[in-house]
Parts: sequence; C-alpha cells; structure tokens
Amino acid sequence: MLYVCPRVAGGLGLRTACKANQALLMKVRWKLCMKPNYLWVHVVREKYRCGNDVIAKIDENRQGTKFWRDIVRRWDYLKPHLS
Repeated sequence: MLYVCPRVAGGLGLRTACKANQALLMKVRWKLCMKPNYLWVHVVREKYRCGNDVIAKIDENRQGTKFWRDIVRRWDYLKPHLS
C-alpha cells in the first residue's frame, strides 16, 4: 500500500495498488458482460464455461487462474448493476 499525499496537498497523487487493482478488475468484469464480441471475452467465456447470456454464469467452485479467482471474488458487486 502507498501512503502518499494527494496532489492538492503537494504530493504525487499516487493511488494505492489495492484500489487500482480493484478498479481494473471491475472494468474487466464489466467488459466480460457488456462486450461479448471482444476476442479475449470470447476466450474467457469459453474457457470457464460462462455461457452466452449478458450476465455470465460464474461457478465459484471452479478452479482457475489467479486472474479468474479475482474476477469471481467480487462478482456480486457488479451483478446488481447489470439487471
């Protein structure tokens, strides 16, 4: 974690790595649902058998890469905004 002063206080204005990672993963989750024509979305949906619905079917017990486990971990935060 970074503890840096914001720019208005004369600091560099850096974000914490944790918050930046959460924002990036939320963007990935959003695209996984809203951009089915992207090649990487098609590959991920096929690999993890998410189905072709707008809201991907996520099996929380399915083993996968760290990337996939991170997507699944916070899936419930995005679901209410999709329906």
